[in-house]
Amino acid sequence: MLKSGYEEDFSAAVTVSSSLQGPLIPPSIPMVIYASVVGTSTGVLLLGGLIPGILLGFFNMIVIYFIAKKRKYLKSAEIYDFKKVIKIITQALPALLTPVVLIGRIVSGIFTPTETAAIAVFYAIIVGSIVYKGLSINGIYRICRDVAKKLVR
Repeated sequence: MLKSGYEEDFSAAVTVSSSLQGPLIPPSIPMVIYASVVGTSTGVLLLGGLIPGILLGFFNMIVIYFIAKKRKYLKSAEIYDFKKVIKIITQALPALLTPVVLIGRIVSGIFTPTETAAIAVFYAIIVGSIVYKGLSINGIYRICRDVAKKLVR
């Protein structure tokens, strides 16, 4: 943000205020841990954070928009028409469906949160390698190797 001309205080405020969404929006690791410690339903807890997380993000965007407009921050150089927005959403849909698929499995009771995590990894590998063609076998091997090295330390 600093490289794009935003002031340091504004950049820090945007980062801090948006960081509150991570623990609210499913699949939220803090909520899964809390649910397992307290013994409450993980699915219900994750669904309980969905609406507040979406509202927090929506109102955060509104406040940031008006502050950026008042301070005359740069607009994006690229203009998105309706057709381009639909194309971008269509391309992103497999990745955007990840939380929907995962939360649906937890809430319905089909999988536990741990099983859902394993399915999420498998789904990410499928989407990343087949749909987006950004993951190769060699890339998956390197990721697994790096994770294993960090776990051993």
